[in-house]
Amino acid sequence: MRSSSRNILILGLIILTSGCMPGVKVKKNPTDRDTGIRYYRPKPYLLITPSSVKKTLGTGPTQTSETSPSDQFVEMKLDYLPDFSEEYSINVKTGFGTADVQIKLEDGWNLTSINQNLDSKTNENISAAADLVTAFGNVAKPTSLNSSVRGKEKWVVKATNVPLGYYESVIGPDPYCSNKKRLYGWRYVGFAPFNYCPTDICGSKEVYCNDGRAAIYGLTFNDGVMVFSPLGLISYESGSEMTLVPFGDIDDTVRIPQSQKEELQSKIKKKILESISDLELGDKLNVNVELDQGNITKVTLSPGNLHDYSFIADSMGKAIASVKENVEEAVGFTGEVDVVKPMDPASFRLQSIGFE
Repeated sequence: MRSSSRNILILGLIILTSGCMPGVKVKKNPTDRDTGIRYYRPKPYLLITPSSVKKTLGTGPTQTSETSPSDQFVEMKLDYLPDFSEEYSINVKTGFGTADVQIKLEDGWNLTSINQNLDSKTNENISAAADLVTAFGNVAKPTSLNSSVRGKEKWVVKATNVPLGYYESVIGPDPYCSNKKRLYGWRYVGFAPFNYCPTDICGSKEVYCNDGRAAIYGLTFNDGVMVFSPLGLISYESGSEMTLVPFGDIDDTVRIPQSQKEELQSKIKKKILESISDLELGDKLNVNVELDQGNITKVTLSPGNLHDYSFIADSMGKAIASVKENVEEAVGFTGEVDVVKPMDPASFRLQSIGFE
């Protein structure tokens, strides 16, 4: 009886002192009172920047070169920023022993490694945190698209009307596929990251397709030019091919000054709006002009805001009727103008005028 009581007492002491042994603890979503070292999981963002174009100036011995941003091509690459919805804290407890723990953070938030050497005064080696990084997944920064793995190749594509800056990856569960996570699209962040757009989505395939405040964009091609379009519009746009080109291999033989393009757009828009002034479209109508070697190839009319679709659609009939006459008057064009009418005013998305 006495031996049994002694064993119970020893077992109780072991359990009690085990809580005072050295250890490393990782906690998700720490509170304000948590004094541990904070870190965040990385989240992929798509970064769109102007592609660099190298130009040769002069000839002979005085020949020089300069690099400038392109206004016809963009470069795409993945960048990784902290996911503030995935916050963790690391707490190191020495207990009755000593704990030599080295934590490496990249950019102050990205956990890349934990090295620990724990020693207990009870002559027991604690291995509870030995596989800490493995247990919580590989949180090291993923390899980006422009790393050495990809060599010197970068995604460089022709693009127009593509906002420059960051596009946040929108990831959510798919209720049609056992709630497995999937990439729904890219949400433009730019210089205004605080908006009405939630970080999570419910998983419906049609979610936010036509919500102008929280539009989800897809990557598509229209007549060989890359564009970012709301998912609700992609089905209305024609497709093309995307090619991977080595960095620097950009045909820059034709350079149209941006000022010339903006001047043409302004003139055409002014003439069109003057002819339909009674409709009071105002800023609800955007006009974009595509040029090739100084010649107009296409004029695109589009709503200034996703919420203006129905308003524009009701007025497009009269606007189309006056487009040919006013575009010719604005730019002095005398050739044939092909006006592509919308399939149905109710389903109007983009209105193009092709110059053949």
